[in-house]
Amino acid sequence: MIVAVQKNGKLSEDSLEFLKKHGFNIKRANNSRKHHIISKEDIIILVRYGDIVNLVKYGVVDCGIVGTDFLIESLRSGSSPLKYKELDFGYCRISLIVSKNSSFKKIKDFEEKTVVTELPRITKKFFNNKGVNVKVVKVKGSTEVFSFLGFADAIVDIVSTGSSIRTYNLKEFQKILDIQALLVYKSSRKVGGLISKINY
Repeated sequence: MIVAVQKNGKLSEDSLEFLKKHGFNIKRANNSRKHHIISKEDIIILVRYGDIVNLVKYGVVDCGIVGTDFLIESLRSGSSPLKYKELDFGYCRISLIVSKNSSFKKIKDFEEKTVVTELPRITKKFFNNKGVNVKVVKVKGSTEVFSFLGFADAIVDIVSTGSSIRTYNLKEFQKILDIQALLVYKSSRKVGGLISKINY
């Protein structure tokens, strides 16, 4: 079995710890920084986070670990070929975030405002469900800066401890979605043993 895991960051560390906890004897390969060898049959490969869903989708790996947010953002509308199992770690939330000095009181106040985010699908769906038209601007990282510098009226971002948004004098206006780590896979044939261990 080949498992794809983010190559660095908190989710990477937590994912490897989770796999160890469920019976994986992880040992780094001597000749590569790119992956961890478990045995002749099983490999954990460390890759760029943005590649994990596609690696699973196209059958390059048997499964991968990503957050709820990334799975939603990665898949097109309609039925998905991927299945997933919630892993009970990596808990965070996606929130609508504004300046502490903002005058927003209700969702309708965001009509025609600019919202910056790395999560455009989730953001658009949230505001569409509220019947509010906003201008969604997709960026890669540093969403807080866009609000701090006055470009964005609000941002939608992942919040864990909240320390980052406090640094930029921001506050959560409303939680949009709870998220956690997921095991994503296409077929349960090869990952059935791992899922059984998780369920146990």
